[in-house]
Amino acid sequence: MSPGRASRGAMRRTMFLSQDGVVLATTLRGLDRVGVLEPSLREQSSLAQLCPGLSAAAFGAQRVALHGLAAAGWLREPPGLSPERALLRWTETGRAAMEWRRRYIALGDFLAGFPGNADDAWTAAWDPRQVTRFADLVAAREDDGDELPAAVATHLDGGLAVPAMLWLH
Repeated sequence: MSPGRASRGAMRRTMFLSQDGVVLATTLRGLDRVGVLEPSLREQSSLAQLCPGLSAAAFGAQRVALHGLAAAGWLREPPGLSPERALLRWTETGRAAMEWRRRYIALGDFLAGFPGNADDAWTAAWDPRQVTRFADLVAAREDDGDELPAAVATHLDGGLAVPAMLWLH
């Protein structure tokens, strides 16, 4: 394979992992907020066990979240079509990534701090609290050095780069 083709492939992978970082950070934040994440890491459970009485809409939203985790290779299979069959069975890769879940959740908190979905939501001047959150997350990444697994580092870096690039646009 030519060097140009190899570098394009590496760039493509980095871009996908960056986008995954945005999705995974917000997904883990959501699962954490509804109380699903921590119990699912302690023992294999279904959404019915973790969230009894789940409405159809809530199940649909959580099913989408679990699909994202399965697509990342973090769950063994996509969720079933009912809360009883939507199982959270973490893979080794998923469990390894969950060692860094607080970092993903902090990134998700930052991303959720952008107001609304107006066309200029990410390009308008950031609230000073967002600027501080961003600076804190960047400083934490600088402190990591090479400590993080490569995919986790790319997720977190990409999750920070996306809003910065959009703001610069």
